[in-house]
Order: sequence, then C-alpha cells, then structure tokens
Amino acid sequence: MVRALCFWRYSWIENGLTHNAGRYTAQLTLFYRQGCHLCEDLEQQLSELLEPGSYRLEKVDIDEDEILKGLYNARVPVLNCEKEEVCEHFLDLEALQKALGHALASYNEQ
Repeated sequence: MVRALCFWRYSWIENGLTHNAGRYTAQLTLFYRQGCHLCEDLEQQLSELLEPGSYRLEKVDIDEDEILKGLYNARVPVLNCEKEEVCEHFLDLEALQKALGHALASYNEQ
C-alpha cells in the first residue's frame, strides 16, 4: 500500500494522492544551542516550509552534553532526518527534500 505525503505546503505530493490518506510523519532532530540566531532561523524555516503535522522536531541542546558539544560545537545548527545528517548552519532545501524522500520510501517498504 502506498502512503501519501505532503511535506511541502505547496506542491510535494507522492503519487498524486492527497495528504489526508495514511500520513507519514518524519522525525527531524535539530542540534542547537541557546541564543544561536542561525538555529532559530532554521527552526522558523522548517515551520514555514513543511506541512504542519508532517514532521516531529526534537531539539537537542548540544551544550548539555560534552560529547555532542565536541561533535557539533562549531557546526550548529545541524539538522538530521531519521538519523541522517541533512545540513548544518543553514537549511539546505534540496538535501532535506532528498532525505525526506528516502525516509518516505523506507516507510512505504514496511
């Protein structure tokens, strides 16, 4: 069974089905730090560009974990989709769309 998806508010619908059918919800993880304007900008862009309810956003403050701070200190914000790193510093729409497509394809194979 093919499940429908509408991640992008304006146009991205798989197989011509409406987004009201079995909806896939992507897991996005934003590695950020408090007071980071790039982090705030990326989060705002996600809310403006992605269909409400089409994703779950987990925010992880890297300064609360020394290992994460070591990994991401100079790279925040870093956005992951289903544990796949998508972009850092700025939202890369093309990379995000590709990652969401891979995540949906994996979901449809289940």
